[in-house]
Amino acid sequence: MTEGDAATFEVVLSHASHEDIVVAAAAGSGTATAGTDFDASPQNVTIPAGTLSAAFTIQTTQDAVYEPDEDFSVSFSGGVTGEVNLVPGSVSGTIVNDDSIPVLSIGDATILEGGIAVFTVSLSGASSEEIAVNVSTLPGTAGVDDLDLPVGLVVFAPGETSRTFEVQTLADGLDEPDEDFSVHLDSVGAGTASISGVADTGVGTILDNNATPSVIVHDADGDEGTVLSFVVELSGASSQNTTLTLGTIDGTAVSPDDFFGNNRVCDHSRRSDSRNSDI
Repeated sequence: MTEGDAATFEVVLSHASHEDIVVAAAAGSGTATAGTDFDASPQNVTIPAGTLSAAFTIQTTQDAVYEPDEDFSVSFSGGVTGEVNLVPGSVSGTIVNDDSIPVLSIGDATILEGGIAVFTVSLSGASSEEIAVNVSTLPGTAGVDDLDLPVGLVVFAPGETSRTFEVQTLADGLDEPDEDFSVHLDSVGAGTASISGVADTGVGTILDNNATPSVIVHDADGDEGTVLSFVVELSGASSQNTTLTLGTIDGTAVSPDDFFGNNRVCDHSRRSDSRNSDI
């Protein structure tokens, strides 16, 4: 019978009796657990005088756990009323599982750089057995300079439907765009489960926590007729090349009588925070 249904058993006499025959029936655990998977309350089965059989039922329990088909036993004893020889003395019942194979999936995660990204790995339904899934971390716009790339095994104990997988990100002090990487469910390592075809990869987003650098131009002085070298500085390093166009403004010195006031382009390569510009 399917779990949640009542199992029906029939006690049959080889020939009718002139009196009622009452047989005691007791259900016991097999791979199914008495009191959890089925009602194990003892009961008496009465075969009325002049008849050959009587039926009785044992109620099984509906659950939401994927599990193998399970069995239990029913033992009989006579002598309650009437005299009978019981052959066989026990029978078995099989409870057929009706829950789907659980499906594994993984969600996305967002974290400030330097923090731990926590991905939730889920089972669509509980299982009666341990489930394990192999997991790997793959670079995206974020690479080995931005995070650890762990591989591992996520294990669900029987009955669990949610576990986590952690990835450590690295702080670098660079102003940069937000970056991404992924965590992939590779294969089932233990138990019976399948991996979702649409949610087998979680995307990790690393949010940059460094301020956009400011431009600082330092003063310069020198003798008339010499070249003045101005130091142009960024307040912090950037992951991208930074190009600045610098222009001059007349003061008490006037271009072109006192200096050549053309615009200059100053390039700061990735991770550099200082350049000179000559006038």
